[in-house]
Amino acid sequence: MMNPAAVMKLLNERKEFLENNPDLYPFLKKWFGSDIEKGTILEMRIISPSGECADSVKIEVTDSESGFFEAVNQLLR
Repeated sequence: MMNPAAVMKLLNERKEFLENNPDLYPFLKKWFGSDIEKGTILEMRIISPSGECADSVKIEVTDSESGFFEAVNQLLR
């Protein structure tokens, strides 16, 4: 369960974070603000300042993720 105080802090920090990263919100809204088809691959990489990939993860969207993506969709509206 999420800590409500942590959620409130995140929401308060969101404005400055999005101002510093202007391409992020339109990207999230484009892809997570609409239906993501089953079978879509989501990939996230962490790249160090030296350019090395420190870690990565790939997720294939299945029917079981629909509730999560619907919740994200609601947050982005």
